[in-house]
Amino acid sequence: MEKITLSGSFFLFPGNKVWKKLENDYKIKFYDYGNLGGALSNTSEKECLVLIIFLNQLLEDLSLPLDELKNRITPLFNLIKKRAENCQKPFLILISEDEYTNLIRNVKKIPNLTKIFYWIKNEFHEITRKNSNFFVVDLDLEFSLVGKKNIFDNRNRYLAHCPLSYTGLEIVSNSIKRILHRYYKPASKVLILDCDNTLWGGVIGEEGLEGIKLKKFQKKG
Repeated sequence: MEKITLSGSFFLFPGNKVWKKLENDYKIKFYDYGNLGGALSNTSEKECLVLIIFLNQLLEDLSLPLDELKNRITPLFNLIKKRAENCQKPFLILISEDEYTNLIRNVKKIPNLTKIFYWIKNEFHEITRKNSNFFVVDLDLEFSLVGKKNIFDNRNRYLAHCPLSYTGLEIVSNSIKRILHRYYKPASKVLILDCDNTLWGGVIGEEGLEGIKLKKFQKKG
């Protein structure tokens, strides 16, 4: 059974039934939440690693200039980039820009958080083109399918340091499972069948074309 290490910028509720589908197929280890650098440094590149990142949790003072915000996130970004370029097992980054969108704030200008979010995404996607073991998931796109009102939970955020509801965690878990399933169990591209007595009745090499039998649901070509 493949081993997977999960770490997030927030508490992931280890042992919650939301992770059950993953645990049926993989051996899961939850690394200390908020310690993304530790997970990157202490997990072998030969092991599968999954990081779930809410970017706003890494950048506390968003009023700072854009360059200063980039400088603050650069050490972590460099660790991720180094692992992404050399990983030998799946390395997944699931990233979200923000918990809530302020309509008034976004009307006049693009927030620095959004600029950094797309800068990071573009950098990561360049790496995915070079290493097939590196995957980037835009969680905001996944969340948009059910609506942010169903994704976030203020009670979890204040009591358990987790901004997500059960539905939000389920989307995260299912996103991880879909990618790993495709990685470890790629879709079949070739279908091989025994033709004689399978696609038609009879052995064409012995009875010839005229000797084979087609059932009602089979159509002559």
